[in-house]
Amino acid sequence: MTKAKDLAKYILTITEKSPKKFRFTLVVRIQNYILDGIEKMLGHTKVDTTLQYAMVEQNNVKLVHTKFLS
Repeated sequence: MTKAKDLAKYILTITEKSPKKFRFTLVVRIQNYILDGIEKMLGHTKVDTTLQYAMVEQNNVKLVHTKFLS
């Protein structure tokens, strides 16, 4: 198995075995990435679907914007 599959298998055994919960955890951990990149990675066709997983805080938006402009 690949490392990603091994990690997914491990996470599913220690959580409530919910693919949605796994995806939610993944998105929370990578919130500092650009939203459309997350959308593509998850295979969503609409950003609204991705936003269901994202908990965006105003400070994070400012930080990402500052990094983008640097």
